[in-house]
Amino acid sequence: MKDSDMTNIFCGTPEYLAPEILNDQGYSEQSIDRPLVLLYEMLAGLPPFSNEVTDKVHKRILHNPLVFRDETNPLARSILIGLLNRDPSQHLGVNGAKEIERHPFFA
Repeated sequence: MKDSDMTNIFCGTPEYLAPEILNDQGYSEQSIDRPLVLLYEMLAGLPPFSNEVTDKVHKRILHNPLVFRDETNPLARSILIGLLNRDPSQHLGVNGAKEIERHPFFA
């Protein structure tokens, strides 16, 4: 896919699906490329909306707030909140990868 191409294909690992997919909105590959969900998993030990029941995972992705352990670094919280924003126009990185690279978390 080109950056400007849109699709409505429903595919992916349940815990890593973007809200755009679950809401059956058109999306570009760039807008739903969420491998940095792994960053949350590395810090917390589980994906952010994990559950054994797929339907519950989907509901959590759409509605539950991100939950952090008390000891989670504020910069880690900040980048995760930006990356996992439910509004695609507000995703950290919507203006390119450099936007993510400039986040203080990587300083």
